[in-house]
Amino acid sequence: MQSVSNLHAAGQAESCTLLQEATLLRCKVDALQTEAEEAGSERDCLAMHCEILAEQ
Repeated sequence: MQSVSNLHAAGQAESCTLLQEATLLRCKVDALQTEAEEAGSERDCLAMHCEILAEQ
């Protein structure tokens, strides 16, 4: 029975590690999406500014 409980503990540790990695990846994806949105709004702002300059 000892080996079964050891396997169970190892399995739990592995799933915990996978969960942590998945959470970390999700955080990285969120950060990248935020960066992309910010870059998009900066680009929109520059485009608007250029249009305003072109009209003058």
